[in-house]
Amino acid sequence: MYYSLMSIIPMIIGVFTLPVWAKYLTPEDLGDRSLILSFMSLLTIAGSLQVSSSVNRLYFDMETMEEKKRFYSSLLNLVFLLVIVYLFLVEVFHIQILDFSEFQMEYRPNFFYGVISALFNLLFTYTTAFFKVREKAKPLFVTTIVTIAIDLILKVYFIVFLEKGFEGYMLSMAITSGCTFVIHFFLLLPYYLPFHISLSVTKQAVSFGIPLIPHAFGGYLFMYSDKIVLTRFIDSGFVTKAMIGVYGIAEVFTNLFKVLVNSYAKAIMPTFMRACKKSEQLGARMVNMISREWFVFMGVLYFAFVVVQDPFIVLFARFTGYNDYLLAIELIPMLALAYVLRGIYILPINTYYFKKKTKFLPVITFASGVANVLLNFALIPYFGVFGAVIATVFSFLLNALFIQYFTKYTFRVNYNMKSFLVLGILVSIAFISDFTFSNLEVLLRSAIKFSIFTISVITLYYFDVGQFQTTSKKYIHWIQRKLTSSRK
Repeated sequence: MYYSLMSIIPMIIGVFTLPVWAKYLTPEDLGDRSLILSFMSLLTIAGSLQVSSSVNRLYFDMETMEEKKRFYSSLLNLVFLLVIVYLFLVEVFHIQILDFSEFQMEYRPNFFYGVISALFNLLFTYTTAFFKVREKAKPLFVTTIVTIAIDLILKVYFIVFLEKGFEGYMLSMAITSGCTFVIHFFLLLPYYLPFHISLSVTKQAVSFGIPLIPHAFGGYLFMYSDKIVLTRFIDSGFVTKAMIGVYGIAEVFTNLFKVLVNSYAKAIMPTFMRACKKSEQLGARMVNMISREWFVFMGVLYFAFVVVQDPFIVLFARFTGYNDYLLAIELIPMLALAYVLRGIYILPINTYYFKKKTKFLPVITFASGVANVLLNFALIPYFGVFGAVIATVFSFLLNALFIQYFTKYTFRVNYNMKSFLVLGILVSIAFISDFTFSNLEVLLRSAIKFSIFTISVITLYYFDVGQFQTTSKKYIHWIQRKLTSSRK
């Protein structure tokens, strides 16, 4: 529960506070934000050597407390060394980095603050992994809440009171990242002391982590390559930095969908693994049963996103005073569609973990990521930011198809085709209604789409399609029990 909340709460707060910060920032500033975040993620993924991933496996080979302390201390010292080296390299070659990336911004102050944030991210990504393997979710959750509060206070101070604008936004991010690591460091200080440097531990962790970089990099190509490719077309007139900022706003909103999908994936994994240990046939049947409810739920959720996003984005644009953001209304339905495909992808992927065939995952992810980059270069000159969205959807589709195809090396899982059809119908109705009524005034458009959504949900409930009625009643009763017990 704590891990799900740690993913959902920052995302929700980010969505609802973004209009406040955007009132003090321009769309161009948010474009710079998206570009800096893309560099930060690249530095975190490649620069970490995936040491944090090695913790998830190698920690359990340490039997004594002394071995665990030597393991933690040695790897944290390795990450410290990497941070120092990367800071030196960026300071020396920042001109070449910015010229190559074509970000069209100065190094100081904002890009520099992004680098500092990324380097602290390297550190606390490792310490976070150590908290997780020790199953210390509660202190990690409390730290997350504290750092969210610190971030909000800093942004209000720098952006609202000192009126530092985008510089204040990036400075707040850098300080918050530093505070997160400092809190982690002191909470785990008993494991860090006495100071250790074990070359054998370091070599083992690096040997385990480096092969995982292509898989992580493939994920990076999925999430951030579109922004980097978009910058290549700014001078040509196909894209502006403001459009990249609007694209980032659309991503922030659809990230709520992504978090729900990823949280569901984490929730079903233990149940699936237990079923597979009894028999693979039982695991396959479980996927079929899950898909019956999950596909219908995803269709309803997608439709709800399409309905809600119109008034939300209109209010966002009016509050900030920038009509550029209205473009996000056209981007969000397509971006959310990518996470519907992600929701299909999460069902067969667990077969790879169970059969220990994870060697296929880097190939699948990297191939889909490369396809995303190529499609971006092919489509952006013709469709601008819409080309980037189309490329994202197609790459997610490829990923879902690849993951299903290669289950021939694990074991096949079959979806509930009736619910799969319902998912397709709901997504189609939502997409078509959004396109058909796009020229109407926002209140009328929202009212029509809400009416269509309501009729669709009532139909699902009345006929219990995909056990929608049964599942809804089950969760309503669960919520009622929780509320009753909390009052006691």
